[in-house]
Amino acid sequence: MNLAATLDDIKKLDVNDRLDLVQAIWDSIEEESVPADLTDGQKEDLSRRMAELDANPSLGLTWEQLMARVRGGK
Repeated sequence: MNLAATLDDIKKLDVNDRLDLVQAIWDSIEEESVPADLTDGQKEDLSRRMAELDANPSLGLTWEQLMARVRGGK
């Protein structure tokens, strides 16, 4: 596979199609259940953020809200 050529082809897609592609790629990675190699600092940061979100759920966004923002909505 020629990654540079593939990236050139991807850049020809419109933004919404590229976002859909990113989601599809992310889903395919998630399906493999490959654990991420995180540093201790990254693990601590994630734990802190999760605790903050648990304490105040209104800080977070739903997937739909996030995608609306990414796609130019509010």
